Amino acid sequence: MRAAFQIPIGLAAAAAAAFVPLSSARDDLNLTRSRAAKLAALPVSQLPAIDPATGKPIAPGNSAPSRIPPGASPAEASATITLLSSLDGKLLSTRDIIDALERVMNLPASHMDDALAVLKDIKAPALSGFLFSALFSRWGELDPDEARAKLADVGSNPFARYAGTASLASGWLEKDPDTFISFLTDKSGKPDPKLDEMRKLMAGSLFSGMNVLDPATADRLIAASPPDKRAELILQVAQNNPDIDLSAAGERALAEARNADDRAGVHSRIARIMAERGDPANAISYASSLSESKERKASYDSSLNLWMKEDKDAATAWIKSQPIDIQAEAAGGLRGSVNGMSSSELSSFANNVDPSVQPQLWSMAVRGAADRDPADAVNFLPNVKPEDRPQSYQTVAESWTKKDPEAASGWVDQLPQGNEKDKAIVGLTSSVGSKEPDSAAMWASTINDPEIRAVTTEKYATDWLKRDPAAAAQWIQQAPALAPEQKLRLLQPAGN
Repeated sequence: MRAAFQIPIGLAAAAAAAFVPLSSARDDLNLTRSRAAKLAALPVSQLPAIDPATGKPIAPGNSAPSRIPPGASPAEASATITLLSSLDGKLLSTRDIIDALERVMNLPASHMDDALAVLKDIKAPALSGFLFSALFSRWGELDPDEARAKLADVGSNPFARYAGTASLASGWLEKDPDTFISFLTDKSGKPDPKLDEMRKLMAGSLFSGMNVLDPATADRLIAASPPDKRAELILQVAQNNPDIDLSAAGERALAEARNADDRAGVHSRIARIMAERGDPANAISYASSLSESKERKASYDSSLNLWMKEDKDAATAWIKSQPIDIQAEAAGGLRGSVNGMSSSELSSFANNVDPSVQPQLWSMAVRGAADRDPADAVNFLPNVKPEDRPQSYQTVAESWTKKDPEAASGWVDQLPQGNEKDKAIVGLTSSVGSKEPDSAAMWASTINDPEIRAVTTEKYATDWLKRDPAAAAQWIQQAPALAPEQKLRLLQPAGN
């Protein structure tokens, strides 16, 4: 397996998907549970070298066969440089881009500098980013130290610099995993922010592409990763490799969890993987077996959400059959389903849970309704949880004002005085304030709560003064919503 060519490293997903398959297929390698646990416990310096052909440790004194392609011939490499020189400004097909990436990934060391010089002149940022990604991935395979030194020469294109740095990591990992991991974890020497940023970017690019690494290499990276990343990475590898024992991976991840939130996250990920592997009912059973409420809620959220997508009738029947306390814990897993419902649809669907649980569904759905159809979202408001209601009024008013300011202001105006109307006015003003600070200030001055009124009115009055000082000053002087000290502060010249 040529991981340097498989790991997605900051490229657009489509481009990554296009050229990843060009490399050889993933090795069919797996570690046993005991070996994985032992590997995870070893310091990096003691981790055994792995033969890529077998996935087994290399005996002392032996060496693994190289999996780095030797490169194109000098004539072929020169032809590649000529091709790269002709790309800028052309309308390229996907096939053209794939061909260019493949050619760059097979350049010999003798042509690296020539390729860098050509790529620096390519003005199309996306194209240069893709090509820099391939170049530094290849350079990392051949000479990672030289490649790291040359990163300073990629020019001002941030995409190219990012792609080059991230890709160098995959190539370096391919050539010499031990040295790369040592570099990644090296804390010796004087603090160097640029070097630290490079390490962070390299690690992040590899962590996002763990699924294309063989399990042995993935385990070595996990063992060398920051403690707060290990649980997530263990499960990321398991999620993308159905041959990995999920139970064993879960135990390893839980052993790395540092607190209750981490444990809840691990359980949620396990339940989601179970559901994704085609067994959402078993994922629900797993969630139900957990002893802590926070862990159950997180696991219900991930598993029930997927079950609703795959078999809505079965998932709905399950939650309908549960006692109230389980319904309340599992309701979060219905978020994805209720979020697209109209008020009439949700009113009907909510009958599947106990009346005491129904407000949770309305609270979860109001944001989506406000974005989709704010006029209908008004029908959600009486049903949301009382503690969520003021914020829901603000959400609806903000979305509605963006779509139809006149209709939204008419609705807000007729609301009875109280916390809900105050929050609705805050939502309205947040939508119009940047374009119409005068209208926002006038609306804010009608807020009933003295503290919210003072802060919000002063905010938009300040913006109004910048747009139209004379009109704003006249209004401020007469505004009953502003205290005398606020008026003085607003109207006093800066610096006095």
